[in-house]
Amino acid sequence: MKEQNMIKPQTLFIATAFLVSLANFLFLKSEIDIQLYDTYYVISQQFFAQLLSLICIACFTLYFIYARFIVPLQNPLGYIHYILTVIPVLILVLKPSDDMQTMTLIAIIAAGLLVLGQIFMIVNIVRTRRSETED
Repeated sequence: MKEQNMIKPQTLFIATAFLVSLANFLFLKSEIDIQLYDTYYVISQQFFAQLLSLICIACFTLYFIYARFIVPLQNPLGYIHYILTVIPVLILVLKPSDDMQTMTLIAIIAAGLLVLGQIFMIVNIVRTRRSETED
């Protein structure tokens, strides 16, 4: 059976970083309003775009180092990590609502999903290391 060439997670991360950076310079100009308790935060969309680009570059670097020098990380967990890392911050970049309460709820959910995505990265590293030592 022929093995299919799938796009690797590190390729997805670096492509996302490039595309989000390009969109940041061309299109993003508004602010996101978030209210937590008595504090009112006004954050620009450009900040979230830069944050997403930096996170994607850091993840690309980690996947690249593991693939090049240690052992390639598992792709299925890498895809889950990619989705849980990029989608929440991308939702904030696209600013789906102008309502402050809705944006606050979306920001809290996005932060939780972002943390969950990083937990999947740690699980991926641990599982890869464990399978390497068992072989």
